[in-house]
Amino acid sequence: MEKTVFLNNETQPETSKEDETKAQVLGFASAVEMLTHQTWIEGNQKRFADEKAFQSSKAAQDQRQAANVPDSTWVRPESGQETMQTVVRLLEVADAVTVDDGAVLTTWDSSPISGDPENQIAHFSWCDEDYNFGCSLDEAGVAGGSFAEDGTFSCTDTEGEPVTLKFYELKVLQQRAKPN
Repeated sequence: MEKTVFLNNETQPETSKEDETKAQVLGFASAVEMLTHQTWIEGNQKRFADEKAFQSSKAAQDQRQAANVPDSTWVRPESGQETMQTVVRLLEVADAVTVDDGAVLTTWDSSPISGDPENQIAHFSWCDEDYNFGCSLDEAGVAGGSFAEDGTFSCTDTEGEPVTLKFYELKVLQQRAKPN
């Protein structure tokens, strides 16, 4: 029999070989249980991600309703301040954005309006093949922008280059029964 000494120099009662064998078997069972649990988690990660995406989409829809932005429609702003507020609100509730009809972006950085024309209120970044791209919008550029009839927003970025944004709402596709 052996004594087990812990880091704090306390000793535990002596253990027999039988106790050690039981501990090894229990340890193996715990390892199998942990592996099974890990496999279950990994196997369900996609389902959890799909549920999270659905909940996120649902939350965005709830935000649209709370912000009085009806799905896919809004009132055309009349001043630079209203334009900035509308763009910031759309960035808060949009599920996706495209910059100059490029990649569909589902994440971006944004910050609140401060009244400083140089305040960056949105930054988009993406990678296309081997190149990284980015676009930043400040208050002055957004305030001078305008919406087209189709909802496309045109303005200038922080470098003075023209930029076109499109805001998207993603919806879950549902299977329909075949017609008889």
